[in-house]
Amino acid sequence: MEDELLDSHSSVLRGVLLIIVLIVIAAGVIFGYRTWKRFDAVQGMSSEVRTYLADASQDFLPDNFLNAKKELQSASQILGEMVQQLDSISVLGILPFTEERYRTAVQFSTVAKSFTDTGIQLAELVEQITEPAMRTDGTISIAEVTQPERATILERTVQSIPAFTGIRAKLALDAQQLSAISDDSLDEPYRAIKYDLLQKSEFIEYTLGQVIPFMEVVPRFLGYADEKAYLVLLQDARRLRGTGGIIRLYGILRVKDGTITDFTVSNPDADAARLADVPAYVQSAEGFVGDGSAFQNANWDFDFPSVAKQAISQYRSLRGGERIDGVIAVDYDFFTSLLRFTGPIRIRNTIFSADSFATELDHHRLSGAYRVANPPEKPNDPIADLVGSMIEAVNTMPFTGVFEVTKIVEARLHEKHILVWFDDPKLEEFAQTNNWTGTVRQTDTDYFMVVDENITDKDTDPYIERSIKYEVVQDSLERLNAFMEITYRNNATITQTTGHYTAWLRVIMPRGSEIFAVQGLQGDIHAEDSGDGMIVSGIVPVRAFQKTIVRLEYRLPKSVAQTAKEKNRYDLFVQHQPGSKQSLNVSLFFQKPVTQFTSGGFFSTPTAGGDAHEVRGVKFVSDLRVDREFMAQF
Repeated sequence: MEDELLDSHSSVLRGVLLIIVLIVIAAGVIFGYRTWKRFDAVQGMSSEVRTYLADASQDFLPDNFLNAKKELQSASQILGEMVQQLDSISVLGILPFTEERYRTAVQFSTVAKSFTDTGIQLAELVEQITEPAMRTDGTISIAEVTQPERATILERTVQSIPAFTGIRAKLALDAQQLSAISDDSLDEPYRAIKYDLLQKSEFIEYTLGQVIPFMEVVPRFLGYADEKAYLVLLQDARRLRGTGGIIRLYGILRVKDGTITDFTVSNPDADAARLADVPAYVQSAEGFVGDGSAFQNANWDFDFPSVAKQAISQYRSLRGGERIDGVIAVDYDFFTSLLRFTGPIRIRNTIFSADSFATELDHHRLSGAYRVANPPEKPNDPIADLVGSMIEAVNTMPFTGVFEVTKIVEARLHEKHILVWFDDPKLEEFAQTNNWTGTVRQTDTDYFMVVDENITDKDTDPYIERSIKYEVVQDSLERLNAFMEITYRNNATITQTTGHYTAWLRVIMPRGSEIFAVQGLQGDIHAEDSGDGMIVSGIVPVRAFQKTIVRLEYRLPKSVAQTAKEKNRYDLFVQHQPGSKQSLNVSLFFQKPVTQFTSGGFFSTPTAGGDAHEVRGVKFVSDLRVDREFMAQF
């Protein structure tokens, strides 16, 4: 009886335990389901975050950056809610096999919120700087900004540099933390946001790295705190000179707090001629015309800092000892590029367009508009008026247009259609770093620069095709022998302004090079070591519809060969002459197999050696719109 009673109690107990287990399992299933649904809801919120971030990245321009700020704030708010939701889920308890995913989601959402908060700080900083130019609709208008407001913008720009630097460092830290989160523990919505954020942060960090140095120097250049006076030289590459072209006009540009306070242009034809920098053999060459002015003959040199200092000296001899803070040389291409973007501009009865700029300027220049060097009143000055109209056109553009103009200026600086020299050491250092000064480069590797100067009175250079072939062969003694061929083809017809061509050629190569042979030059050949390097020079006549070929053979200095031997690497730097259009073909041959080579993205072809599987040489085909660098590792 007792046994039956015990069995009955055991059955009841087992039944109760089973019911309890079933209840616990059911509760767990229900709780897990609800938790999973909440987690799904959080994932849905992440999709909304991604949409806001995508919209913010599209709007993060000065024309619309307030919208970007709002979108970032919305994304940050949602990310904050996601963190709270995930924290509450974690507090309620997570099944062990899903705990890692939740913990990772919390970590990810926290870092992503930090990202967006940093973006908000960046937007607020830009808003603070541009507040004087802000319209009521949130867009920016430069045209409506007064000079005191420009001064405020420049002052805030200078003061905000540490904050921008801190934001850049914070973005780098956030990116590092985000990259450390494993993709395997992230669900798809989070992975998508992760790579969106990493891509955007890399772009913003790079952009800030480019912008911050500009913020340090642009206010100085624009006359923040102290007015700046710049000597401006307008060069015409139709008649080529060392730094870009004959100087047609010059003027003084005065800038204070980002505003041009004065710009007066003069014609150098009114000044006395000076030819001290032109050798006698050049002046005696057939076709030489040297009856220009001091300014027109100020840029026979190919080193722009030297030209800038000479131009300042010439200006002071004419106008007295006023302070000059720098020299800016621009060529016709700069103006035509801007006119191609802004469209034609009417100055009184003249329409300046990209196609008519040179013709119309010649007309005004030769008609006497700039004949008076120091007029009592400002003369009829179409160039100064054109510059003013261009600035006005840019000021009235939306900021996207201003960015496009900035790209044009940057490209023209890169291609040396604009050259600058500054008396301010900070500005000059910045310009040198960016290769904007036209300085002849000093290097311990192979190097050359081909400089042509049109010594005639004809504007024939646009019709001259120039090609340079350069070959370096390493012999069995590991000496480097160089062969250069420069071809000129004159496609000009004989008119009043174009026709036969005569160039004063100078080839600059490493100092100490041993010259073996020079062919194709007229008259005496001149070779001398100078501070810029070994210079081989002479006269090159090219008659209309004919071609002339100049050939040079020389051995590079032992120091260059030794550097290549020690580093198992050959480097070549080819410097572009401003205003000159040249094609370039480089061939390199070495005793050892070439294991790696770079050519700045231009077409290159490896050349087989004695063993068909060995690359003993490389051929490069390029142009010389900008400076070029080539490397071969062996």
